[in-house]
Order: sequence, then structure tokens, then C-alpha cells
Amino acid sequence: MSYLTERADAAKDIQEACSSRLCTLRTAEAIPAVGETPAVPAVEYRVYAVEFPYSIGVRDGTSVKTGDRRFYVAALDSSGAAIPTPTPAHRFYTGTTAPAKLLTIVGNNPLQPDGVPILHEVQCRG
Repeated sequence: MSYLTERADAAKDIQEACSSRLCTLRTAEAIPAVGETPAVPAVEYRVYAVEFPYSIGVRDGTSVKTGDRRFYVAALDSSGAAIPTPTPAHRFYTGTTAPAKLLTIVGNNPLQPDGVPILHEVQCRG
């Protein structure tokens, strides 16, 4: 089985998990100079994510703080296209419509054998 097939299977498994939800990953919009239009508009990806709370022992107050949330995010969006690697420059919403909660991405630990992302373990704050 190829990694691309595994990635598609992982995305499907996350989508079908009973606690998965459709979330939004939004890329950062380039900030233009005064009077210019944005060179790179923000792009939104509909992604499937499953939340796995951090255990108390993992919350050390430095890298993982009280209130941080961990999501396993499929490497493919709801249409089957690859998503960009989530970074702190992106925004993560716990839904696709209001009142989706905006979370700040603190870190990402991708599972990516041979450089092909299968899923992202995304740490969020907010």
C-alpha cells in the first residue's frame, strides 16, 4: 500500500470517526502595503478533525498549557485535496459556520512517513 493510499484511508477514518467534526483551516492573508491589494488572499480548507484532550501529566505549563486542545487533522480536506501543513500563521476554527470557535495553532506534529503527511497532530490555544 502506498503512502498516498494510506493518507486517503486515514482521512476517511478520521471522517468516519464518531467524534470527528468538520473544521476550517484558514491560511494567513498577505498583508499588503498601504493602497495595494493583497497579493495572496486567505484560503479556507474544510478539514476533518478529532479532538483528543491532553492528559494532566502532559500539561507542563510551558509547551502545553491548561486549556490547550489537541486535534488530529486529516491531511486531506473534505474534497480529497491535500491541505497545507498547519502552522501558527494559520487559523483553526472548530466548525465551518458561526458560532465556530477560533483557535490559534501553537504547534503541529505531522505523521509523515517518507515526507508524505498522513495526518497532523495540531496543538491549539484559545
